[in-house]
Amino acid sequence: MPRRTITIAVCCGLLGAALAARCDDTAGLRGGVQSVFPERFRAWGPTGAAGDAENNLGTGALEAGEAGLVERMSRMYSDGKKQISVTVGEFRDPSGAYEAYTAALHPGMKPSTAGALSAVDDNKLLAQIGNLLVQVDNAREIDESDLQALMKQLHEHADLAPLPPVRGYLPARDLVDGTQRYAMGVQGFQNAMNALGRPEYSALALEFGFTTGAEMIAGQYG
Repeated sequence: MPRRTITIAVCCGLLGAALAARCDDTAGLRGGVQSVFPERFRAWGPTGAAGDAENNLGTGALEAGEAGLVERMSRMYSDGKKQISVTVGEFRDPSGAYEAYTAALHPGMKPSTAGALSAVDDNKLLAQIGNLLVQVDNAREIDESDLQALMKQLHEHADLAPLPPVRGYLPARDLVDGTQRYAMGVQGFQNAMNALGRPEYSALALEFGFTTGAEMIAGQYG
């Protein structure tokens, strides 16, 4: 069997200051997440109103806690022949959305043309746009140009504050796609270690100084 290893990078003292600087900007989207959904993008239009959506990615506890989910809604769209479901989660800030995005990845997901922070599998596409986490189900049903039009409209509603620099610390060579995990606290770190098959490392969370602004990025190599 091929040998699998994980790499963990920790950056101390940066995140807390960034969050403090934005603490007055977390009032949320005007009109809530419902206001984000476009009424039309190219040939696609909604088949009904947006409604509350449950987390179906297995990361609900992390989102509701440390990552700072504000609201999640979904809406169905059709171009007259095909249908997709678009789910948007709003987070307090882009760091929380990035933590939720990496937690939702799984091995086998590949980078997507939807954006720098996007991944796709046989059924769904995930994309982080600022403080928004976007999920498109039945993603194979939508053409790339139509998908880009959707992402462009969502982009206009997002908080595009800079993401944590630690995300760039993982070497790209031999990184297994879909195993990247970012954490800005104990909950995210423990979730990451469990996902990477190293639950015995979870106790190390108390040594990393998350309470004083540390952040972490990890991934599997092989």
